Amino acid sequence: PGDGRERVVSDGRSVKVRSEDGRNVEKVDVSVFFDRDALPNRKDTQRFTTVDASGSTSQAAAIVEAVEAGARCLMMDEDTCATNLMARDELMSALVKKGSEPITPLLGRLRSLFADKGVSTIVVVGACGDFLRVADFVIRMDSYVAKDATSDAKALCRAFAVKTAFNPEDGDAVMTPSECSDVDAVGVATDAPFPDTLERRAVKLLDDVGAKVAVRAVDRAQFGEMELDLGGVEQLV
Repeated sequence: PGDGRERVVSDGRSVKVRSEDGRNVEKVDVSVFFDRDALPNRKDTQRFTTVDASGSTSQAAAIVEAVEAGARCLMMDEDTCATNLMARDELMSALVKKGSEPITPLLGRLRSLFADKGVSTIVVVGACGDFLRVADFVIRMDSYVAKDATSDAKALCRAFAVKTAFNPEDGDAVMTPSECSDVDAVGVATDAPFPDTLERRAVKLLDDVGAKVAVRAVDRAQFGEMELDLGGVEQLV
């Protein structure tokens, strides 16, 4: 559209993921991120269904749906993601113990997402440095110029390993620098397996073959009596 994106090349199986408050979710297994009793009214996290998802549940569902659809690369920007699903720092982890926190952040699933599903993740961050611990490559934008900062990031991880280590008095062993990249901020091993996703079947949206199908705007489409809000699909321009 003339804004620079026409010069960008990406794998056709790349998917932009974001949180989307209020979206509809239908039978999606989000148990990889939420314990069984984590959601209000003890909703089933293995077949999670709602017409009004929160920021964290909507993003979790979007991640799983993308994997189910065959995505090989997930792209996220921390500005449009649910903070509590992305990561949790050491201070919050100290306040809310592991056994009391029902959410496993994405940070603790990135390695298994790649190892078990072959799905890579690109995360744009400017505030949460914990992602540097598990990143294979770190690219720093300097005056709109992309520079490889992987070596610098790994050196900082090793230097800050002791500062971000867990308190032995709380029952957690202090991490050594070599362990820094293998454990997330809440002590969840990043090689925890990513579970199998549900088998999806095509859903028949229209019972009437002659029902009206119309595109109202870039972010609106109509299928018979059903109107689809595509505002969260930022790829449409």
